[in-house]
Parts: sequence; structure tokens; C-alpha cells
Amino acid sequence: MDDIFRGYNWSGVTVLNAQHLSANEENVWYEDSVSTNFYQLGAKFIGETHVEYDGKSYMYDAGTLLYLPKETREDIPYRRHIVKSGVGVCIFFDTDQQLFSRPTVMPIANRPQIRELFNKVADCYLLEDRIACMEAFYSLLMSMREEFSNLVGSDSARNKTAPAIDYISRHLCDPYIDIAQLADLCGLSSEYFRHCFKREQGVAPHRYVAHQKILLARKLLCDESYTVDELSRRLGFSSCGYFTRFFREKCGMTPTEYRKIFNSC
Repeated sequence: MDDIFRGYNWSGVTVLNAQHLSANEENVWYEDSVSTNFYQLGAKFIGETHVEYDGKSYMYDAGTLLYLPKETREDIPYRRHIVKSGVGVCIFFDTDQQLFSRPTVMPIANRPQIRELFNKVADCYLLEDRIACMEAFYSLLMSMREEFSNLVGSDSARNKTAPAIDYISRHLCDPYIDIAQLADLCGLSSEYFRHCFKREQGVAPHRYVAHQKILLARKLLCDESYTVDELSRRLGFSSCGYFTRFFREKCGMTPTEYRKIFNSC
């Protein structure tokens, strides 16, 4: 991940736009295709958004940073579900260097200087002080480079939780996934496993499992040959009522309401 910020000549970078964002919307869906000729960096300070981008899912919530690459295709599926209203900053920039080609989410809750620099970039851009804006942006890039180095480390460290991710994908429909068992699979203590998992995935293990289960539930709800009750049992829920409460908490609507809205998916 730190490949984004290593080995590049950042003197060629240009900030195209920087905005303070504030949204009062909740449980709103946006769906389109992406075709942008610039890179994007977003910092979420308050709120929660689930992003589905080119077939992969990203949890962009309070205390995280989202990086989106410059695109060369015009048919990339891009879907956002604003779960909770929020506040943040978005920076659009370009460079003549080829940067990291995959979207990435990174936790920054414990790095207040990164939040301050995001705000400073947006403030300076709004005031049309381009020199101060670029100075703040360079400082932001350097802070992020240090953070990525700390988070990613060596290649071996990058894969500490890979056995857990594999197990979750194969046992997603189990009624219960034991975090201690996941830690054992990775050869780590439970406490250190939780630390590594959040460092590598951006969220705690239980939130990751819940999010993956919701993604599968939404996919299965598009198949109307299953009743909601059948889906709840297939997904490992003890009752249809429990599944409905779980789904409503995560998506802001019941499974039946979701199916009616997205029955054309």
C-alpha cells in the first residue's frame, strides 16, 4: 500500500479541487459508473458509507481514509450506500506519475495531524491560496507515507491475517465465527490479532464479518426464488426476525423493503 507514495516525484502534482463535505442524508443509495481523469483522497470524520467499487466492497466510515485511483475505463461499477450522515474532506488531484491502481481504505483515527492537514488543504483551496494549499497537500502526502509504512511494514506482516480472511469467506454462513479461533489460525494472541486485523483491514474483525454477511445477504435478496425466511436460515441466523433486525440495523431497511427497491438487480 505504501507503494502509492514511494519513489515518485511529487513536484508534478496538481490539486484540482478540495472540498469540505457535510451530508444530512441517511440510508441513501447512489449507483453509477466511474470515469475520472484524476485521483481522489477522502477523509471521513463522522458518518458511515459502504462503497462497492469494481466488484469489491470498502467500509468508508468515521476515522478512515479512502483512496480512489485515476481511471482509464468508463464501465467501472460504483455503488455507495450512505448509512449514516457524515462530515469529511475530499481532495481531487492529478500527477504525471502512475500511482496505485486499486482503491484502498486506511484507518487514520489515531492520526489527528492527518485530519488537520485534510482540513487545511480544503481551507486553503477555498481561499484560493494555491501555494499554501500545495504546501499542506505535500505535508499530507508525507504524513500518509509514514502512516502507510507503519501500517504495512514488510510483506510477511502484510499477510498476518490472511488465514482469517480465508476462513471467514468459507464459513460466512456459520451461525457464529469465533474471534479466538481466527486468532489461533493466524498464530496470534486474540489481542494482537484484533490489532493486526484492524490495521490491515481498517475495521475490527466482528465488523468485517457483519459487513461481509450483509453483502452476501444483499446479493441473495436479488434472487427472488428464495423467501426471506429461507435466506435467513441459509445465512446462519437463528430466526427470520433476528435476520430482519440485523439487516435493518446495517442497511436502514428490512430485507423485504430492500428486495422491492432492488428487484431489478
